Amino acid sequence: IKFFTIILITFIIYNLNKSNIIKYFLPIIIMLLFISIDVYLPVLKSFIETNKENLYKKDIGIWINKHTDKDDLIFIDPRLYNFRVYSKRSCFVTWGEGTRAFFSIDFAIKWWKRVNELGLYKTEDIKKFSINIEKLRSIDRQYPFKYIVVKNNINLPFEKKYSSREYVIYKYDKR
Repeated sequence: IKFFTIILITFIIYNLNKSNIIKYFLPIIIMLLFISIDVYLPVLKSFIETNKENLYKKDIGIWINKHTDKDDLIFIDPRLYNFRVYSKRSCFVTWGEGTRAFFSIDFAIKWWKRVNELGLYKTEDIKKFSINIEKLRSIDRQYPFKYIVVKNNINLPFEKKYSSREYVIYKYDKR
């Protein structure tokens, strides 16, 4: 559409002295402009929202990378995809990792066990995810972690180490 619009505008500018051309093509150009705005605006909004979310993840991930040991296991909200890209740390589990189950049966079994420990059995469950102290303590017995990364609306009785607009990092206290 962009290429066609550029050619059409070039053609019209070239033939400006011929008033019939402008009379017939100007409405078409205006219509194409509105169509392209209508098509690209939702895509642009989605792109901006995705990038905002990635910036929040990046901010939290970079903090974890700079302030934790490489061997630290991090408990993260399972909805937090791509966290490892920025943190470069091991995480307990994320829902999105399930796609890797196609490549390894061992991984699939371990992943399924971990998401089930969080009470996640189907895609709809991820939307209702919540965490409590008892569940954290139970998971920590088998997979000792040092930090917890969750959405800001989840309050836990641990020391807040860092927070961004969307997420908060707690230092896990085993007491």
